[in-house]
Amino acid sequence: REAAAGAVHPEVLDSLLANAALAEAQERFDDAIKALNSAVAEADGIWGPDHPKTAMARLRFGKALVNADRFEEAIEALRTGRSAMATRVGGHHAHLDAFDLPLAQALVGAGQLADTGALRLRRGLRLPARDGRLRGMRERCNECRGRAPCRRHSRAR
Repeated sequence: REAAAGAVHPEVLDSLLANAALAEAQERFDDAIKALNSAVAEADGIWGPDHPKTAMARLRFGKALVNADRFEEAIEALRTGRSAMATRVGGHHAHLDAFDLPLAQALVGAGQLADTGALRLRRGLRLPARDGRLRGMRERCNECRGRAPCRRHSRAR
């Protein structure tokens, strides 16, 4: 698609985001991270670093990094995206909540639990499991994906 649409084009961005979503669904997190990193660069070239769409691309990139247990990189991506979004829409906008939970997960994963206090967490924070790893979306079945675990699966834990 890049050859047909040009190097910097919204359709190329859409393709990268679709490829990343597919890779995430298949738990190929390295491929998702590559696609999302390219998507952030593409969004930056189309709209600029402070645009909300670029910030949302950084949010998806940060979430993929959290899923891959690459917490330090995730913290940087999520803080950059959150800062850009806050600059554009204001410090108390609801869109900032989307950044807070994955940022808290990354901070906990990186051992920076004290830094989570400044975040506005409306949903519960997933704390590390006994083995020290975060319980993430990839550990849930397809029936529960995207929501809290169902009763049957929450009892099994």
